[in-house]
Amino acid sequence: MRRRRGGGRPNAKVETTPSSFDALQIVGCKDDVVGPIIRGSYTLQEKNHDRPVFRKDEKVGSKGTTDVLLYFWDDKESPDFSGWWFGPQIGGDEVWAFHPDTTAKSPPTSGWQCPFDGPIDSSIEIVPKLVKGAQAPGRQPGTARKEVVTVVRTAAEQEALRQKELELMRQHEQISIRLQEERERLVIQRQEELERRKIMEAERKEREHHVRLLLRRALEKLRLAKPATIKELTLEVDKLMVKEGDLLGRSLRVEAEKVKHEAKLRVSKIAQFLQRADMKKREAEESKRQQEEASKKLIEQVGEDEEDKFSDIQRYYFIIFITIFFRRTLLGVILESTD
Repeated sequence: MRRRRGGGRPNAKVETTPSSFDALQIVGCKDDVVGPIIRGSYTLQEKNHDRPVFRKDEKVGSKGTTDVLLYFWDDKESPDFSGWWFGPQIGGDEVWAFHPDTTAKSPPTSGWQCPFDGPIDSSIEIVPKLVKGAQAPGRQPGTARKEVVTVVRTAAEQEALRQKELELMRQHEQISIRLQEERERLVIQRQEELERRKIMEAERKEREHHVRLLLRRALEKLRLAKPATIKELTLEVDKLMVKEGDLLGRSLRVEAEKVKHEAKLRVSKIAQFLQRADMKKREAEESKRQQEEASKKLIEQVGEDEEDKFSDIQRYYFIIFITIFFRRTLLGVILESTD
């Protein structure tokens, strides 16, 4: 079995229509599996995408129930899949051979790819059976048309050929089963991969939310930084941005740089203010010291003056005391001498 990439497509609407020929013969095909399927006589049946559809006169398969159709498919979504196809149904995902010619109004007589995604099999040829007075597509006037040669075989040869075709059909069905199993495995694998991606994306979003929260907290502390703490807080923000940079959006990184710049300006102003305040404090302390020294000298000077003043008073009273004493002594002496 050969399958077309992109999956199956809904069956197209078909209609019966006349054609330049009403039958054809398929000869050649080197593929051991596809050859017995597509070789044989075909009859015009209907029309699809404004092109004729031919059906093989004999059904194929181990049970002889599978149709073989030759039809044109116009794929708007995937132009690479537009062209002529051999398959069991129009627009189905099971195909055997392909021709990419999208301009031919009838099946091309040669240049078919078999399998559909393989190289061109030059042995495949389509021999039209013309309606009287009509010309086969793809042939110039005056050229001879190949005649269909009917080979007469004995009953034994026919039976041997039939058995060979049945064996090929069984192989074909086994290949179809393996391809279907592989397809189902790939579908399951893809679903598991999607689930893993969802889990990883959810974990990434959770991690991103956590990192953003940590950075915003660090920025809030940096906004209130002081000269003694700005270095440590800036380092904390830088580490987060380097370690988790892939989880931070551009707007948050820009905001972090802005906060760091504003914090530096703010701390610089604080440092200048503290420097001026310290200078004023030192000036005030020096002025106070000078005032204290001046006060101390003044007190010492006043003390010396008081001591000098006290000494003079003592001398004055001492002289008065001596004077009075001597006067009384002298008076006593005088009185005694008078007596």
